[in-house]
Amino acid sequence: MIKRIILLGLFSTLLITASINPVVASDLAPSVAILDSSVDGNIVEIKKNLLHEVCILEWSVCPNGRYFLEGPGSAFLPVKYGLSGTFDHGTQMASIAISTNPSIPIVFMRIIGAAESGARLRTSEQTVYQALEWVLDNQLRFNIQAVALAQGSHNLSTSKDYCPRSARTATAITNLFNLGIPVFVASGNNGDKSRVSWPGCLPLAIPVGAVTNGKISNYSNIDPNLSTFLAVGEAKARSSLQAQVNASGTSVSTQVFAAMWIYLKTQLPELSFAESIKFLKEIGRPVTYQEKVGYWIDKDDLTQAVENRKYGISISSKTYIVRITRKFI
Repeated sequence: MIKRIILLGLFSTLLITASINPVVASDLAPSVAILDSSVDGNIVEIKKNLLHEVCILEWSVCPNGRYFLEGPGSAFLPVKYGLSGTFDHGTQMASIAISTNPSIPIVFMRIIGAAESGARLRTSEQTVYQALEWVLDNQLRFNIQAVALAQGSHNLSTSKDYCPRSARTATAITNLFNLGIPVFVASGNNGDKSRVSWPGCLPLAIPVGAVTNGKISNYSNIDPNLSTFLAVGEAKARSSLQAQVNASGTSVSTQVFAAMWIYLKTQLPELSFAESIKFLKEIGRPVTYQEKVGYWIDKDDLTQAVENRKYGISISSKTYIVRITRKFI
């Protein structure tokens, strides 16, 4: 049975038009496309990194009253919506990406609709597929080198083949993968240690789990057959009120990991996609749950390894930089 996928609250056809004057990718640093609720570009720390904004919804509630909009302010919601954890989520995610990689350019894509009442509108697979298709069509314009998706569904089967069949979304992820653009997806916060949330369970998607104090976080979903990478799951973040808040979850680890990926692609552009994955596995700290699960990528380890690579120092003998506390903002 094929289950209908709703992203906690995520199908219609949208008309998406391309820019008349595309940007030449070679003029831009590698960027990340963050697919989330909304972003407050008025926050100084975010504004300077906000390369582009897009609104893709199945409801006609983009700032222009339609289903699609791109350009400055397209992914913005008034503060009254930002007060809700649902819509402030995107702002927090952007701030975490920036605190991890201060120079990261962000293409922020709003995929969650808001009713006038402030309620979250349902978002389905179609929105995810269309957002990924937009990335495919515009990756050269903005030199998009990764997608970070911290929205998902844990409405899964209990069978071995538990992932909902989503041919169109899977195709978009595969097409991006074949271009060397990974789609990093939050593994989910259900504490499930055998299944990760959709769409992270789809072929060639890269689910990102969370670690707390060097161990798999209690809340983090993992699938020993799929969970290759993990990152820290707790960080300081900015809210729409420009206040600092404590954020935790695989949403955090996804942004941290995607930001580190962009750092790697910026610092070592000569590495191919496969070489980049190999590099991360070589510097990663093995993390296990009953059996080998994957690699925890630490920001300090990555920074040191990149510097070593630049100076021709082998990373085969790992030296981990240990921090008792780590402040991200």
